Amino acid sequence: MMQSFPYLLNINEDPQLSGVLKHFIKEGASDVGQAASNEVTLRGLGILPKHATFINIESKVLVKPYGKAKVIVNGVPIFMNTKLQHLDRIILGSNSAYLYIGFPDERVCEDISKFDYDFFQSELAAAEGFSVDKLGKFTLPANVH
Repeated sequence: MMQSFPYLLNINEDPQLSGVLKHFIKEGASDVGQAASNEVTLRGLGILPKHATFINIESKVLVKPYGKAKVIVNGVPIFMNTKLQHLDRIILGSNSAYLYIGFPDERVCEDISKFDYDFFQSELAAAEGFSVDKLGKFTLPANVH
């Protein structure tokens, strides 16, 4: 039954710990954060007591940060309700990374192994104007000297 819901799949710096946790997003609103009263309790750097809300309504899922909570979707910080798409990358706080797995009708037999922790970090760096070459060297944006 739970597989009929979309969910967040954890992505960890240690590949053996990635994909271990699934946080299902049930119908309605689900608060996430450090407080035990949340639907999903998260621990980690930069996670606030009430960090964000995931809203599952009419076969759509939105994420809404609370106040100044740090929420990043596909490398870009968000500040208001944002509709999620299957395989969106989400970072909550400083480094809690999740892959959004959409509704069953959105899922196909794709290989999600490319969405590892390094992928998240490279996407975040690229959104901030940095690039990472194949040797792992950072290149500064053109406007930084």
